[in-house]
Amino acid sequence: MSDLDSQTAYWDAAAATKTFMHPLHVPWLDGVDRHAAILDQGCGEAENYMTVARKV
Repeated sequence: MSDLDSQTAYWDAAAATKTFMHPLHVPWLDGVDRHAAILDQGCGEAENYMTVARKV
C-alpha cells in the first residue's frame, strides 16, 4: 500500500477475516491499583480492555 488512505478500504474488507486477540493473564490484574489509568492501544475488538476495565 502506497497511500495511508487506502488502509480504510483494506481493513474494512479484511478485518472480518482477522483474529485480534492477545492472551491476557487475568490474575496479574489482582496487583493493579483500582485507581490505575488504563491505556487502550486502539487495536482489535477491545475484549482485553473490557476485561481490565471490569477489574480496576
